[in-house]
Amino acid sequence: MSLIQKNPLQSYAEQTSVGNSLTNLGIVTVSLDCHIHGIQQIQTFAFRRNEVKCPECDKLAQAQKDFEEFQKAKREKALKNGIAERYYNCKLSDWQAETDKQNKLLNFAKAWLSDFGQGSKHIVMIGSTGTGKTMLASILATSVSDKGFAVKMLRSSEIAERVRASWKAHSKVTEEDLMKSWINCDLLVIDEFGEGDIAVNSNWADDDRARISKIIDGRYQNGKPIIFTSNFDREQFFARLGARALDRLQENMTLVVCNWQSYRAKAGVTKFMEIV
Repeated sequence: MSLIQKNPLQSYAEQTSVGNSLTNLGIVTVSLDCHIHGIQQIQTFAFRRNEVKCPECDKLAQAQKDFEEFQKAKREKALKNGIAERYYNCKLSDWQAETDKQNKLLNFAKAWLSDFGQGSKHIVMIGSTGTGKTMLASILATSVSDKGFAVKMLRSSEIAERVRASWKAHSKVTEEDLMKSWINCDLLVIDEFGEGDIAVNSNWADDDRARISKIIDGRYQNGKPIIFTSNFDREQFFARLGARALDRLQENMTLVVCNWQSYRAKAGVTKFMEIV
């Protein structure tokens, strides 16, 4: 069976001439029986007749390759932005909302994400461990990044750690570089706020507080949102934040107290193995 397209306005002689021309060029029609797509007639050069593959299977293979490359690029981008491996591929539909309060938070997150941009609300999620704060913050960060915005996510303790590392002679970044990246990115997520982010050394402690305040102030001036997660309660969070920073944030801030049961505890997740 030939794949030569026949024109009804052409004479038989003309049609035969086209076929002979293809043959003269070394082009042949090969019948291929694909176990998925059935019998197909494929034109190819005679010297490649034994290399013929199903074009539909090739399309599927290319689509799979493109998807894998996309996933690889997405993973690398997420990790570079500070989003954890376990969360970078999660979506809002993966976040479990069972109570009225959880559904309100999820609906708010969807609306916030839909309208994200300069002037978007700061989000503060506080409460005990295992309530999905970091997961939801990571999902929002990934989704914002997927829209083409610049995103940075890091633990609160990493701010001081990275700054002190930048003081070393071999460092490729300066403290100023780090501060600019945290202040100027479209979305900054500070996870586990209050956990190990203030040094024991009194001189460094003052610098650590001033640094976080400077980041908040810079983003406030630029109208750029911050997402905080913390295991603190309301009073502890406000106290650690400081009056000046709180005064700026609360102009455009949504506070969520995540006081529901831990997902891990509810699922009965064993955190350790005991040998008896």
